[in-house]
Amino acid sequence: SSGYGQYATAEHWYTIQLPPAAAGAGASGMEVSVTTCGGGTSFDTTVAVYEGCPVFGEASRRVAFNDDDYSCGVSVLQSTAAVTLEAGKTYYALVQGRVGA
Repeated sequence: SSGYGQYATAEHWYTIQLPPAAAGAGASGMEVSVTTCGGGTSFDTTVAVYEGCPVFGEASRRVAFNDDDYSCGVSVLQSTAAVTLEAGKTYYALVQGRVGA
């Protein structure tokens, strides 16, 4: 795991791939949010986004990270990582449950 290592108890990887001509993507890219806020998550999480295939333990490929998004409302345990991604590249999002998840 690449977020909190020994503190992570569950994790899931997602692929984010914007096609070269992604709708809404300008010269600077497209804003994308990966979040665990909402009704489906009732445990502590972290969210990270990596450019290209992530190498475990190498944070230099990480382009966004969040632990505890205070704008989630009811609980600050959920997370949101917002980042501008470039069209035509592949990114990976890592969602981790913290201790007890």
